[in-house]
Parts: sequence; structure tokens; C-alpha cells
Amino acid sequence: RGPGFGFNFRWALFDGFRSGNAVQHARLGLKLSEQNLSEAKLLRQEEERKLWRDYSRSKELLKLEEESKLMAEENLMIELERLKLGLSTSLEILEAQRYYQEAVSRLALARYQAKISEVGVLRLNGKLIQ
Repeated sequence: RGPGFGFNFRWALFDGFRSGNAVQHARLGLKLSEQNLSEAKLLRQEEERKLWRDYSRSKELLKLEEESKLMAEENLMIELERLKLGLSTSLEILEAQRYYQEAVSRLALARYQAKISEVGVLRLNGKLIQ
């Protein structure tokens, strides 16, 4: 016997619709992935808008609370001057002091909230790493 050569060739004419089903599944998977990506983008945009809205509101509130503290401080000074002149009672002084303390507390809280909002915006923009 001498050297021999041969080869086999096999081609399936019918695969039971497996390749068609695989293509359909791949298309559905792609469509689902695209929808998930679109939804993720929308959620991120909404998160961005919310953080910016919160940040701008907290800055506005901070300005208002700073003004409120200044007004309460001015009111306290007026009441103390009135007390020196004998035109005010200790009850009015206590009330002015209470308003001033409340204004200081609200200002501290507004500063804290503004900083929290700022951190959220920085984190969203990638300028702050957790």
C-alpha cells in the first residue's frame, strides 16, 4: 500500500432551527442591553438634575439664613440698647436671644446641607472620589 490522502467534509443542511433561534436570542439580548443603557442614561440625567437643583436650593437657603442671623443679631443689639435705656424688659431680651440662637442653629444646618449638596455635585462630576 502506498500513501493515501483523504478528507471529510460535513455540512448540516438542517440544524433544527437552532441557528435561527440563536440569532433571535442574540438580537433580543442586544435590544435589551440597549434599553438598559438608555434607562441608565436617563437615571443619571435625572440624578444630575436633582443634585443641581438641591445644590442651588441649598445655596439660596444659606443666603437667607445668613440674612436671618444678621437680622436676629441686629434685633438683639437693639433690645440690649433698649434695656440700657430702660425701655425693654428681661423677657424681651430673652426672646431676642432665643431668636438669635435659633438663627445661628439654622445657619449651621444650612451650611452643612450646602456642603452635602456640593459634595454630591463634585462626586457626580468625578472631581471627588469616595
